[in-house]
Amino acid sequence: MIDRCSLKADFAAISQGKRLNGPILWMMFAPDPNISNPRVAFAFNRKIGNAVYRNLLRRRIKSCLNDKGMSIRTGRYLIGSRRNARSITYSQICEDMSLLLARAENV
Repeated sequence: MIDRCSLKADFAAISQGKRLNGPILWMMFAPDPNISNPRVAFAFNRKIGNAVYRNLLRRRIKSCLNDKGMSIRTGRYLIGSRRNARSITYSQICEDMSLLLARAENV
């Protein structure tokens, strides 16, 4: 199960974490073995699209993380997208997320 980052302490920990870049998405990751479930927050600029598109992108990323059974390291994540994210497909999102999660394993 994946939880939301909602506390000030979550974002303070993320700001001290490592930034990982993919072709379409970027992710900041702060490992924390003391929490029970990974915590995820999203940061999408209005330049990538309106609220409907940003919510769609967030739902696709959540679905990719949950449905694909990707192993997610315990910690806090902040996931954002680049401007070229407007025309990406679900499979591209999943490929990019698996790349970023593989890099997060080495942090």
